[in-house]
This record gives sequence, structure tokens and C-alpha cells, in this order.
Amino acid sequence: MNISRILVANRGEIAVRVFRTAAELEIESVAVYPADDAGSAHVRAADHSIEISGEGPAAYLDAAALIDAARRTGADAIHPGYGFLAEQPEFARACEEAGFAFIGPRPENLELFGDKAAARRHARDCGVPVLAGTEAPASLDEARTFFESLGRGAAVMVKAVAGGGGRGMRIAKTAAELEEALERCASEAKRAFGRADLYVEEFLPDARHIEVQIAGDGRGTVAAIGERDCSVQRRRQKLIEIAPAPGLSASARERIIEFAIELGRRARYRSLGTMEFLVSGDRLAFLEGNARIQVEHPVTEEAFGIDLVALQIAIAEGRSDALDRIPKRPRAAAAEARIYFERIDPDGTVRPAAGAATHLVLPSGPGIRVDTCVEPGYAVNPRYDSLAAKIVARASTQNPAAALRKLARALSETVVEGTSTTSELAAAVVAAPELAEGRVDTGWLDRNLGRLLEAAAARVAGAPPGAGMGGACDARNSAGPSHPTGETAARGTSQGDSGSAAARHGDGLVPVVAPMQATVVSVEVAPDTEVAAGAAVVVLEALK
Repeated sequence: MNISRILVANRGEIAVRVFRTAAELEIESVAVYPADDAGSAHVRAADHSIEISGEGPAAYLDAAALIDAARRTGADAIHPGYGFLAEQPEFARACEEAGFAFIGPRPENLELFGDKAAARRHARDCGVPVLAGTEAPASLDEARTFFESLGRGAAVMVKAVAGGGGRGMRIAKTAAELEEALERCASEAKRAFGRADLYVEEFLPDARHIEVQIAGDGRGTVAAIGERDCSVQRRRQKLIEIAPAPGLSASARERIIEFAIELGRRARYRSLGTMEFLVSGDRLAFLEGNARIQVEHPVTEEAFGIDLVALQIAIAEGRSDALDRIPKRPRAAAAEARIYFERIDPDGTVRPAAGAATHLVLPSGPGIRVDTCVEPGYAVNPRYDSLAAKIVARASTQNPAAALRKLARALSETVVEGTSTTSELAAAVVAAPELAEGRVDTGWLDRNLGRLLEAAAARVAGAPPGAGMGGACDARNSAGPSHPTGETAARGTSQGDSGSAAARHGDGLVPVVAPMQATVVSVEVAPDTEVAAGAAVVVLEALK
């Protein structure tokens, strides 16, 4: 089939990304939006747009409304992007049953890799090594027995079977921590994924997170498009990605690519997917498979000189030569930094930022790419993901150090005033020599966060006003920049300043200041009620 009009069942940056490729292929695009998201950049970026019912994220989770919107706008294909319904097999199946081409994996692929326990069994069947672990769902007794079997000094990772994005995951190093981790992960998984089932696996410290980009035609032919190093993570959330992975031995690279292809081939995988592995010395272990286009796909595109969204569309159209377009080897090294609207406290606590981007300067130049939907005046919306932009640098050679140097320059050119971002932290991270040498594991950022935040703050303090702030501007003081930790670096009043609060509210009134921008779910006390210390006053909902 020839696709002529694509509806993107998503919003923000990934929707804009898909629209751009559609335009280059002379395919019309359709944006969807609820009334409270009508001002988002993705609505203006599409050829057509249609309002859908509901509000906030719930609107983008209404499968029936999205399929109806595709029908009403004359679309013949639906691209799910990432997040929302992208990995829901029921949505993919409903799209195809309604007569639309689903630009993504087969429903069976989504079912397999959406169940981490099933994916582990699939890996074992394929001869791919996995970490020792329990079967799912695991009871407390089963988890405790497995933990004790690992011996002294061992640790385990508690994981939600249906988890993703770092949610429903906790490390436990003692029996007491294990019980608490099981309780908290089950509760978090139930809220986030509607399923509380957990399993426990061996925790492999000092491991690198290496993932392989694959593409399949759905009939058993699968190709690999290199690997990415995603080891720079903050509490299991990726921050920096590098392709190809620096410092990875040729034998390790060959093995994980072979493993990834076999995992996809045996599943008759269709479209784009990512197979993730842990690498520690000579040891390799399958971690999970992500059946979707990844947030970090641009770093692979820049390294290989390929448009992965165009590849998805070609596969969805059933083109027999789709996989033949994939380059056999990378053309260059590339590095990507994810920039978030967030404040990071000195203790590592992450808080969503508030405010609006009153002044915005994004980097440019040869080998620099910025994927974003942020514009001057963009107001941070606490209902959606805090990703602000992805900044990608491509070197002219396959030297990762050159790509990281170019990325550092791009980050120094980035200016966002009116709110806080993590770009100064990202700049401090990419300046660390360990990255280019491949000496970073998944715990490196958390272990070194203190010194990296200090380096980021020093960058802000040493920069001239309005230049190279990297977006580290506190929403509480739009008159000047602030430290990445959220401490005001110029004149202004702190959000928690008790003296000014007393002046505003009068004697006898104590304001309760929310620690982050959030939505009020419920108020737990009535007016004029006496409240004891430690009592719940308000329930808030936030993404972090």
C-alpha cells in the first residue's frame, strides 16, 4: 500500500518529528489535541488537526477517540510515537482491525516485549543470556528465597512485569529493603500500568547499558542499525546517549548485535525496536526489549545517516526493499543530551520546573540537531512529560570525543530563561573524560552527582548575564540565572522565604508551599480545622 495521510496519536516533540518526515515523503499529516493542549506546537506543525474529547494525558489514551479522529480526517495510517498508547497491543490491533496501517510493531510483538517476564523467557529460548531471577509474579517468600540464594553482599532489582521508563523499579540490598521495594513497586506499577505483578532479578553493579537498534519486516528478516551507549542515567532515566558505544570491544559488539537480531528474528519483529543489554567486563545479559521508536533514536540517525521514521513508514507500506536501505556501518560518532524542565536539589531530588520560556536560544551549526517543540513563550505543563529538547551533535569522524566536544559547545550556546532546565548539568556531564573512554556505568551519574552539580553551578556563576546560561534559570526569578540546583544566583526571593510569606499572609497564617508544580487532586482538611504536625493537607499529582 501507499500511505497518503498519517495521523500521529501523540503530541509534542515526537509528533513534530514524525510530521517532518511525512512532509519530506509528500505524505499529509494529522495532529490530534484536546482543548487544553490546543496551543501545543505539534498542532501547528501538521497539515491537518482535529480536536479530541477529554483533557490532559487521558485524551491521548482514548484509543476509540483516536481511531475515530483518523477516520474523520481521512487518514490511512496511524503512528503512535512513544509513550501513551505506543506499546499497547490492544491499540495496535484496533487500528489494524479498523483498516488503518499501524506504523509500529505487530500486536504480538507488543505483547511479548511488553511483558518483561515473557521477554526473559523468549531470550532464554533464543540462547541469549539473562540475569538470574524469579519467575513472575513473584511472592515475597519467593523473592526473599532468591535474594538469600545470591549470598552475602549481593543485591537485587525489583521490577514491574509491565514496567517501563524507570517506573516500578527499585534496588534492594537487604531483606528489609526488599520487602519495602516489593510493596512500593507493586503500588507504583498498579497506578502506572494497571498491573501489580513483579519479578526480582540479580542486580549487576558497574554495568554499562548498551542497546541495539533493530528493524524488522514482520516476516522474519531483521537488521541491526548499530548500538548506543545509554549508561549515563539518573535514577534509571537516560540523560546522555552515544553512538556507536565508545570503548566497546569488537567481540562484545558482535555478540550483542547477533543476540538482538536473533531476538527480533524469532519474534518475527516488525518496524523499529530496541534490545537492551547490560555489559560488565566479559559478561553480557539481556535486559529488555522496547517495541517502539525510542526517545533517543536521533543519535542513531545521525551516526548512520538514516531517517528511522521513513524506515518505519516503508515497512508499514510493505516495501520488500525497506531493510535494504539500512547502512552497514556508521558514518560518524554522535552524542545526544536530553534536556528536561527540571530542578535538581543538592541531594539529587528531582523536581519539575514551573514557568515559561520567556527567552530561548537553541544551538545550531554544522553537525548540530535539535529536536524540540519548545518555542519562545512556551509554558511548562505539569500534566505532560518534562522533556524540553534533545540536542544531538555529530562529529566528522567516528571519534566519540569529538562528538562530545561538539555537544558541549552546543549546550553552552543553549539559553532558556524564565524556567529551569537540566542543560547545565548535561554540559558538566559531557565534559567528563570518562564518557568518551567508555568508563561510565549506570550508577556513575548518581555517584558523581554532587561534583557534577557543583561544576554546573560554577558554569552558571562564571558566565556573563544572558550568555550561555544553558537554561539554568530559576522560574522563581526570571530576572536572572540560577544554579542547576534551583538556588537563585541573582537577586530575587526564594519560593520558601518565610519572611516574605509572613508579610504576605499576616500573623498566625503559615503558608504550605508545594515542593513542585503539580495538580491538586484533593484537599484533605476543611477550612478552620486544627491540623496536627505531619497530617496530610493536600494530595498532589506530578510526573516526578
